[in-house]
Amino acid sequence: MSQYIIKILKRLSAIFFLLFIATTGAFAQWNGGNGTVGNPYQIATAAQLKLLADSVNAGKPFTNVYFKLTNN
Repeated sequence: MSQYIIKILKRLSAIFFLLFIATTGAFAQWNGGNGTVGNPYQIATAAQLKLLADSVNAGKPFTNVYFKLTNN
């Protein structure tokens, strides 16, 4: 029984961690959008573009995630 409770607690912890990352993590830095083809994440500053480049170079996958450059 205690093994079962530990598994549940681990899963709940993972879920809360993912929710935290989703609301405050990597995608919170963009100027808008939700990353879809119809509503891409908006990059408006050099710092945001650098963040994307650093994330890609670090191996973060952006499969099926869309970005739009909104400023020169």
